[in-house]
Amino acid sequence: MSASLGSDAQSSLDRLSVSAIRAWAGFYTRGLRAELAEDRRDVIDADLWDEAEAARWLGETSGLSRQRWSRWLRGIPADVSWRFDQQRRASTMARRVDMPASKAVRAAIGAVTILYVLMIVGLLASPSFREWSGMGAATLGLSLSVIGLLMVIRRPQAGFIVGIIGTGLALLSMPWLFPFFVPLPVVLLYGLSRAQRSPQPNAPGT
Repeated sequence: MSASLGSDAQSSLDRLSVSAIRAWAGFYTRGLRAELAEDRRDVIDADLWDEAEAARWLGETSGLSRQRWSRWLRGIPADVSWRFDQQRRASTMARRVDMPASKAVRAAIGAVTILYVLMIVGLLASPSFREWSGMGAATLGLSLSVIGLLMVIRRPQAGFIVGIIGTGLALLSMPWLFPFFVPLPVVLLYGLSRAQRSPQPNAPGT
C-alpha cells in the first residue's frame, strides 16, 4: 500500500515538473514568430520525453522530478538570453526590410512623383475629364500610385504593392495613357530590388 502511495506521489511530482517546464517555455516564447516558438517547445518536449525514457531504462525514475527542477532553474538564464537574442534578430531583420531608399532611388521616385502629380493636376483641370464617368477610378489609381512611390522610400515592399495596385487601376481606367504609366512600376521594382539586394542578417538559429 505504501509503495503504491509512493508511486502515485512520484507520478504527481513528475507531472508537475513537466507542466511547470512547459508553462515556462510557453511564457518565454510568447510573442515570437509562431514557427520559432513551436520549434522551441517541440525541442523541450522531446528532451523531456528522452529524459523520461532514459530514467526508466536506467531504473532511476525516483529522482527524475528533482533533476528536472534543478535543470529548469539552472537553464532559466540561458532561456532568457535566447529570448532576447531572437527579439534582437527579428528587430534587425525588420529594420533591414524597411531600410530607407538610396539617393538614386529617391531621385527616381521624386521625378516620377512629379510626373504623376502633373498628370493628376492636368486631368482635373480638363472639363471633359471631370465629366467622365471613370474619373473617380482614374484619380484613385493615380493617387495610390503616388502614395506607393512615397512609401517605397521607407517601406519598399509595402510601397511596391500599393503602387502596383494604383498603377493597374489607373491603367485599366485610361489605357490610352500607357506610356505615362511605364516609369512607375520600373521605379518601384528598382527600389524593391535595391532593398532586397542589401545584406540580410542571419536567420534565427544560424
